[in-house]
Amino acid sequence: MAMTTDTPSGMSGLRAAWTQRGVAAAGGSLVQRLMAARGVSSTDQDRYLKAGLADLRPARELPGATDAAALILAHARGGRRIVVLGDYDVDGTAAAATLRHTLRAIAPGVDLIIDIPHRADGYGLTDDAVERMLTLRPSLVIAVDCGITAVSQVAALRAAGLDVAVLDHHALRSDGALPNASVIAHPERPDADYGNPDLCACAVTWKVCCEIMRLHAGESMNGELRKQLAQLLPLAAIASVADVIPIQGETRIIIRQGLEWFRSTDLPGLRIIAERIADVGKVHSQGVAFGIVPVLNAAGRMGHAGVCAELLGLTASEPGARDRAAAIIDELKKLNVERKIVQQQVSEQVLATIAREGLDQGDPTAVVLANAAWPHALVGIIAAKVIEQTGRPALLGHVQPDGRVKCSGRSVNGWDIGAAIGRCSEWLESGGGHPMAAGATVRAGAFDAFAAALRADASAAFAGRSLKASLPWDAQATIREVDCPSIDALQACGPFGQANPMPTFRFQGCRLASDAVHMKPGSPHLRLSVAQDGARIDGVWFGAGDLATRLRRGVPCDVLAEVTVDEWNGRRTPKLLVRDISLA
Repeated sequence: MAMTTDTPSGMSGLRAAWTQRGVAAAGGSLVQRLMAARGVSSTDQDRYLKAGLADLRPARELPGATDAAALILAHARGGRRIVVLGDYDVDGTAAAATLRHTLRAIAPGVDLIIDIPHRADGYGLTDDAVERMLTLRPSLVIAVDCGITAVSQVAALRAAGLDVAVLDHHALRSDGALPNASVIAHPERPDADYGNPDLCACAVTWKVCCEIMRLHAGESMNGELRKQLAQLLPLAAIASVADVIPIQGETRIIIRQGLEWFRSTDLPGLRIIAERIADVGKVHSQGVAFGIVPVLNAAGRMGHAGVCAELLGLTASEPGARDRAAAIIDELKKLNVERKIVQQQVSEQVLATIAREGLDQGDPTAVVLANAAWPHALVGIIAAKVIEQTGRPALLGHVQPDGRVKCSGRSVNGWDIGAAIGRCSEWLESGGGHPMAAGATVRAGAFDAFAAALRADASAAFAGRSLKASLPWDAQATIREVDCPSIDALQACGPFGQANPMPTFRFQGCRLASDAVHMKPGSPHLRLSVAQDGARIDGVWFGAGDLATRLRRGVPCDVLAEVTVDEWNGRRTPKLLVRDISLA
């Protein structure tokens, strides 16, 4: 949806100040009011709700896609060795798997090696990765989800006589330098204006693969090849959610259509994911984000991400593919349990350090900390937890035995952490990322200076602003109109996630119809009921256990809530997911 501006509404709840998203519309359905608040005009609403694959820009319009496809196709047809170097996260492994499926479809005997580094080896096309590439002796290296800042490393590969294709989406270097690759496919290449910069690396790769198929088969591509490309779309959908790409423009369509194809996929890895992790009939972006992605990412965080690339790259024609996929998923689920335990322990340490040093007090800035006991694989997730607890952006680091510090950070609106790291590059061996997430490797002995510079950068961005939590809401609603059909209709406005959050409605003039009660003894979550003009609805409020004594039957209030359908034993009931309550 179009970007809109949040406006203070003069209300504060028990948890946050309330802001009105966009322009409130008084009439129409919940869908019409939501889209008005999100900046979709009445004339564009039908097109927005029905957007499909035909609304994607042709793959050949992605800068570098056709040239990359031609180069890859030439090496595959020539029987020459190709190495795909991917990142160790879901986006990188899914992009590598997308290339594997495509190249095996057009050249079954292709000499292809997928190289996913261990997290300890560092992100992307490092000097060590260059040495690995030279040892493997390919004629073509395809860097997916990395490479756009690897100027010297690409130069070394080219000097050794190798072709290099970079398929990336990360921010360009702050000095504007591009690697001297044979070809670069990137939505923000400075010599082109693509208009849809927010694509994950797997989506970039999928578009390149569309061009590979087109160049291979011609404009009259047969139905089987078109189905092959559609079958790969769920990989780009999952990767988009995993990389927290803004769900707007092409990415919204890719996620929406990819999740549709997920329900009928033939790929063994995705089939096992559907059976062992997700209810494929009800899969949505939130289910992907909180159910599928953590399990897949457990490979790179607690083991080796190569198994994730293997899982996603399995084809139905490979002997034992289903059994192998099941074994990988079982192992990843175990690793994810281990990850949760370690993450909880480290989160408590980090938050205790912040409280002890008062880093959540004073003028708004970033939290920048490092410790040898904090695993690099988890500091990014924990940085997001810091934001939840303090409202401040955070970059956390693991101090290595050699003194270097490997960092990962998350940000909030108003501070582009990827660009900020670029501005602090004098203390770094490498670094970069996106506005909301980034990483860096700090040189030995330079962390204190780097941390001070990064905090100063954040302070400048937040000067004169408050980081006090605010809660945007989209439109007014009444309890009486919140029924299952109206809630179901809202799903057409999705998928929901980054830049297209779950709709939040304001219910005015309500009363609590019951005392709020803990879901179970000691639970931090509450159950409650809300009444308005003779209508009543049940709801839950997660994380509000400390407010139970203030939420008593008969208390007048306004409520901000998401709306959902509770399904149990074949019965569907509307329910509120309370975000905040303002007591009269």
